[in-house]
Amino acid sequence: MMARWLRTAGVFALCVAAYAQGVRLIYSAVSEPGRERRWPGRIHASNADEEVLNRQALPAARQAWRGKEPDCDEAFRIVGAAQGSFTRPKAVQDAVLYTYCVTGHNFARNGLAIVENGELAAHVVYAGAWDHDLFPVKDLDGSGLTAMLTVTGGANMGQVWETVSIVELDGDDVKKFGRTRTVEDACEASPAGPRQAYRLFAKPGSGPLFFLEAFQKPCAGGKRWAKTRAIKQVTLEEDEVDYVRLK
Repeated sequence: MMARWLRTAGVFALCVAAYAQGVRLIYSAVSEPGRERRWPGRIHASNADEEVLNRQALPAARQAWRGKEPDCDEAFRIVGAAQGSFTRPKAVQDAVLYTYCVTGHNFARNGLAIVENGELAAHVVYAGAWDHDLFPVKDLDGSGLTAMLTVTGGANMGQVWETVSIVELDGDDVKKFGRTRTVEDACEASPAGPRQAYRLFAKPGSGPLFFLEAFQKPCAGGKRWAKTRAIKQVTLEEDEVDYVRLK
């Protein structure tokens, strides 16, 4: 009986290992205060990138948003950058996430600009939320292109939240893989807590698979994150944002 159980356990372990093969971490909201999240390909936008955005992307964004409601005061600023191959395989390019203006609480007009050799290679604008960071995701679907994971978040009635969305430039269009919640924190409204955060994984393929791993910690005290759920396959929510290619 024991031998049979061991054989069954061994087969199960091999199946899990085979299933997990190729699954890789693409984002983690599990971080400690004061520690910058370091990530391969995540960079600070260079002065050259900023010059290209001011010279080429900003005028195009002004034109795209002119006359659109609700009106907002221009408040252009770069909030994230990543390096990868965003418009064609093996290209060396910088993707720059910027805020054009804030239209309301938790709402903003944003843009993604791809810079290559001192020129604007691609440009996307969209009305979204308070997007504030950008991470590269290497070749999710076999296209050889780097996808872009944008991080947005906000607070309302004592609840703090964070959501990530994943997009890829696909010819003249924008391919949307979906979005998922990565932080849920109601500590201000309910000190009993707990805070919850997630790590997001992907298994690349023609139809990539996505997985979440859950963590939590108390609202008070300096305790570290504790895993509450092992990695589990999930279906990402539909990304309802309308991404508009300007270039």
